Amino acid sequence: MFKIFGNIIILLSCTSIGLLMAWKYKVRVRQLKEIRGIFQLIETEIFYTATPILEVLEKVARQASSPIASIFKEIIGEIKRREGKTLGRIWCKAFERGRENTGLTKEDLVPINYFGNILGTSDQESQIKNGKLVQSQLIKLEEGAEKDFIRNEKLFKNLGVLLGLTIVIILY
Repeated sequence: MFKIFGNIIILLSCTSIGLLMAWKYKVRVRQLKEIRGIFQLIETEIFYTATPILEVLEKVARQASSPIASIFKEIIGEIKRREGKTLGRIWCKAFERGRENTGLTKEDLVPINYFGNILGTSDQESQIKNGKLVQSQLIKLEEGAEKDFIRNEKLFKNLGVLLGLTIVIILY
């Protein structure tokens, strides 16, 4: 009886690990889409309605989902401290620290950090052009993340189940 119960626990645990690994790929795709939407909002608010950056970031922090919102809240907090750091530096550090709680990779942070570095550093026209460039880079990253998700989702789900079965067979 205990042996069967133990085998079921092992099988469920390994399956859960496989599902968790597959879920990370799905989260990355969703978060890249969310960040792209946030950047479009920032671009619209700053460049077309001339809203101050702090107000825009507060709006973004209210609208974004949990791990992304906390990154923007950290940026807002750092800006309000007024320690003489540039927005780009604050932006990069916040996303680097917040990346641990998201599905984003270091590769994803390159255009994200670039966007943070260009905010408020040049004329409006140049910033809009650079914003469009970042948007196109994020679209490419989304497409790559989507392909990774499709390719690896079944792999990790099946791998979890098969690993669990293998352990159960070895222990049985």
